[in-house]
Amino acid sequence: MGLFTMVFISRSYGIGDHASVYTSRGADDGPAFYDPAGGFKADMSGDLQILFGKDADIPGYLDYQLHSDDEVDAYYFATTKAEEEQIINNAMNQPYAAPFQCSTRTSSALKGVGRFKSITPTAFPGRLASELSKVPGAYLFKYYPTHP
Repeated sequence: MGLFTMVFISRSYGIGDHASVYTSRGADDGPAFYDPAGGFKADMSGDLQILFGKDADIPGYLDYQLHSDDEVDAYYFATTKAEEEQIINNAMNQPYAAPFQCSTRTSSALKGVGRFKSITPTAFPGRLASELSKVPGAYLFKYYPTHP
């Protein structure tokens, strides 16, 4: 059915400064977006820092990050429904992420799931990006801010 997971690494001046993860069917057969310690729709994501359904909005997230003048690396992976559910369950079992804990929480949600078995939790988004680039089947999409 074309299920997928995307891990986003935002970069300011080339340095990874934020990490989050989207799953196409990770929760109640619908999309879920885990944005720990992030500001995207923070008023809607609650203590879990997870957006569900139509609020798990990739274009909106990219727009939010790019308007902050961040570049965004999006790592795309084909995943199963069970893998996506495990990622979101892992995210839901973590405590609220305080500032600067985005990469630790994102990498911990991925750790041990399917093709992400080799991912080790890290506090550094750039290090997580490096690990993701080595995962078999990774596709990298790069997004850049545009200014009129």
